[in-house]
Amino acid sequence: MSGALSGRREGVVLGSTITGRKLAGKCGDLLRPFTLELRRQLAGILPEGTNVAAAVEALTRGSFRYS
Repeated sequence: MSGALSGRREGVVLGSTITGRKLAGKCGDLLRPFTLELRRQLAGILPEGTNVAAAVEALTRGSFRYS
């Protein structure tokens, strides 16, 4: 994995990876509150070991909107 945060163990940088593009494609604007700007590109951050399919489902259903 490349990128500014690739060396950090507490999270995985998404956005330039296949997983990131898949997550962003399925969730669209729901990801906006969970993104940060990295060199003019947006990248979602998920902890290591996150079940990406469950994260997509939770974002799609709105589980994170009110937490």
